[in-house]
Parts: sequence; C-alpha cells; structure tokens
Amino acid sequence: MKREFAAAADAIIDAGAVGFGEMAALHISVAPGHPYEFVPADHPLFRVLADVAARRDVPIDLHMDTVAGEMPTPLRFAAHANPPKLAGTMDGLSRLLAHNPKARIVWAHGGSDPLGGMTAAAVGRLMDARPNLFVSLRIVGAQAPMLNKVLTGDGLDPEWRDLLIRHADRFVIGTDSFMVAPSLRGSGPGITFAERNTPKLQATVYFFSLLPPDVAGKIGRENARRIYRLPTS
Repeated sequence: MKREFAAAADAIIDAGAVGFGEMAALHISVAPGHPYEFVPADHPLFRVLADVAARRDVPIDLHMDTVAGEMPTPLRFAAHANPPKLAGTMDGLSRLLAHNPKARIVWAHGGSDPLGGMTAAAVGRLMDARPNLFVSLRIVGAQAPMLNKVLTGDGLDPEWRDLLIRHADRFVIGTDSFMVAPSLRGSGPGITFAERNTPKLQATVYFFSLLPPDVAGKIGRENARRIYRLPTS
C-alpha cells in the first residue's frame, strides 16, 4: 500500500501539481453537512507523503484543528457530525515534522480557529522547534465567531504580531474561501461559507495595512513564491 501510495503521489506531481493539499488531519464539523474527518498527522501514509514531498521539493498543506490533548467536543459543535471526544493533534504534527525535516508542511488557517487551541504561543513554540513548519493565515474580522484571531477590535493582536515578525519568512496569506457558481441554489455549508468571502477579503486588506511593509511583502507575495515554487511573473 505504501509503494502504491507513493507512486500515486509522484504521478500527481508529474502531472503538474505544485504540492499536496488541502489534506486533513483533524477537521471538525462546524455546520450541518460539513464533514468531520480525523487521521493522526503522523499516520504511516502521511509519513510516506512527507517523504515524497521532500524528494520532489513540494509542500503539503495540512488542515489540522488544534487539540493539545484529548478533549470533549465543545457543546456548540456537539449537534454536528463530530464524535463526543476529540483526539489530541499537536504531538502527531510534531512527529510528522520530525519524520522528514526536508518536508515543508504548511499548517492551514492560522490566525482564527474554532476550538481555541491554535494560539500564537502554541504555533510559535512549534515553529521555533521545527524549521520545516510554515503557516497559512486565515484572517477574519474582529467580530467573526472564531478564536485566537490575528485581528482584534484594536488592530493586530500583540502576540500574533510578534510571531509574524519573528517568523516573517514562514507565513503566507490564505483566504480559505469557497467559490460557488452564481446559479447554485440552496443552503449547504459551501454556499454559507461563500457568503463570508467579502468580509474576509476586507479583513485581509486591513491586516496587511497594519504590518511593517517588508513583512507584508513577504507574507503577501514572496513567501508563497518560494514555498510553492511559483513563477515570479
């Protein structure tokens, strides 16, 4: 199975992909119809994928909602597809990063999370310890119902600001946006999330206006070009 998995991953890159993702370790269900998914970040096949990614010099984008240790599912999410308890995720991610230090792992959705574990301090400790960890930011407005937000009512959260400056070469901007056809009708999670695109875009523009210009240039453009090996023009 590992050999077949590695061969399939190589074929994806041979076909022109610039990376793998968005993969899911822990993805909690936050709305009806929104899936719950869990596999440890250091699952044997994730380790195989990290080896392929390192050998092919491409990144892995990883969605992993942050749980320091096993915890009960918060009541606000209990009615959805989640189990009664959520498994810890941080140790698995640390082991995946250590498995192959040449594999670039881009942890998705930093700067706003539903569970409260993705603090600037927790992200910073892991980035300090693992140079192959990168973070894609999801910027939401101060009023959005999320936790550990980069933006507060007063501007940039001080802890996030310090972290963004300290590791300015390892953050990229990501909107986590849903794009749906104008003809699509209904009330599924994709449509609901797509309605949040404009507020997130506005919050992202505001976020960049608060950063030092050199840091804004790295997070907004330069880092993504390097991490994903994108063309410069």
